[in-house]
Amino acid sequence: MMTCPVLPPRISALLPKLRILVGALSIRDRLPQIELAIGDGVEALILRHLAPLTADDEREVTDFAQRHGVHIYLQAAGPASIRPFLPPQSTPRTICPTLR
Repeated sequence: MMTCPVLPPRISALLPKLRILVGALSIRDRLPQIELAIGDGVEALILRHLAPLTADDEREVTDFAQRHGVHIYLQAAGPASIRPFLPPQSTPRTICPTLR
């Protein structure tokens, strides 16, 4: 998928770059989904991962987030496991008030 007409245009344009990011991760086969959350002027990607990110993976994700101005959250299990990755002081409530 190179674009998605239901996404905001800026996020849709990131899809090819996101594909490259995922392909560069050591856990690419253990990353079943990426969710998008938008709220309060924040665009956040929630990476659902079934294996821990390596230090190299974390550097790749950090670089992507900084280059493209998105927040990154990690989710290792159910919704209660969502935690901010970048910026680390973010809270899930910033993007979804129903999350704790």
